[in-house]
Amino acid sequence: MAAWDSSLAWTTVVGTPIEEGSFGGLFAFDEKLPFSIEAWIAPDRLEAGVLQRIVSKDSLDETQLYHDGYDLHVTRSDAGDGISVVRWTGGASPVEYAAASSAPIGVFTHVVSTYDGQTLRLFVNGTKLAESASGKSIYGVGSAMTIGARSGDFGASFSGVIDEVALYDHPLPQDRVLKHYQAARR
Repeated sequence: MAAWDSSLAWTTVVGTPIEEGSFGGLFAFDEKLPFSIEAWIAPDRLEAGVLQRIVSKDSLDETQLYHDGYDLHVTRSDAGDGISVVRWTGGASPVEYAAASSAPIGVFTHVVSTYDGQTLRLFVNGTKLAESASGKSIYGVGSAMTIGARSGDFGASFSGVIDEVALYDHPLPQDRVLKHYQAARR
């Protein structure tokens, strides 16, 4: 079984132009385009306040304050070890996110985030644990989609194993998320 682990540092997904876009451009999900991100993760450590990126397509300006794009990450906080999906909509703080406290160390966890143009949803092991309204647009994220680190500067690296990453240009329905989880557990 092939899997990404933290010894690889990160993987950037780019490519040659396909018609009018590029492979990397297919993952932009600009404005309010729908998407789903799916992965199996097994973090080997979590650090307080560090957003360890699972999948990221976000960009920072030179001041490190202006942020646009999206990411799926894990972190440790006073509230517990958590998984979050964030739509950065042009500021220092994620304006729109959904989070759940469930990221056990060394245990494979199935995570799926979906966005339908209005609502972010976060599923862990086939169960919806969080949702949040998310109606602002994202514009002009120029960085490549990255697995295991923050796009562009490759900070906020994931520590552990990421496997079976899938991105979709539509929100996976809850029954499909559960079927994906159950199929992999067999």
